[in-house]
Amino acid sequence: MRRLSIFSLLLVVSCATQQPSGAPTPQPATTAPQAEVVAPKAPAPEEGLRPNENLIFGHGYKFALVTPTGLISDGELARNLRIGALFYPPGSSWNDALALTARVVEKTATAGLAEIVAQDEAQYKEATPAVEISEQPSIPLSSGASARVRSFRDEPHSLNEAVAYIDQSKTVALVVLRANSGEEFKKGWPLFDALVRSYRNLEVPAGGGGAD
Repeated sequence: MRRLSIFSLLLVVSCATQQPSGAPTPQPATTAPQAEVVAPKAPAPEEGLRPNENLIFGHGYKFALVTPTGLISDGELARNLRIGALFYPPGSSWNDALALTARVVEKTATAGLAEIVAQDEAQYKEATPAVEISEQPSIPLSSGASARVRSFRDEPHSLNEAVAYIDQSKTVALVVLRANSGEEFKKGWPLFDALVRSYRNLEVPAGGGGAD
């Protein structure tokens, strides 16, 4: 039986408390609650979505991600897992193949983007002391900003994950790549990169106007 990844185990944990993307079940250093996550909706003209975009929204955030080429978007399962979006190859199970996910974590007065990234790193190390954590090149976004990226690897324990952290006004959006092997991880990286680059913030600024 294939060992579930740390991230896979996390997905079934209640979202009542903040848990970083691929982190294990131990409680985080901070107690900030995770932002409410709503499964992506099908594109609808009135929502201003573009072809193949998936809407992820909740209290204090609203953004869209484009389904990567060759993958399917499973909104129903994402809703059951209480995450924002889930993508995987057609004909496979999300838990035994390459998978891309999106979720959201609330920022607090004491936990911003840097603290959330640091907390993720600490919890990976706590769960898998041998994990290799690497800072990857940032991925540019259409807004002109960029996503911070970390990879978390421990091949003997089938840990092959990458997380992109996208700073938003009140939250941080996390896009995660999970693979069963180093080979799948390499194949999934272009899909991960494309998914992150497709990010489009749909929040309406306080002064009015639309998103980019």
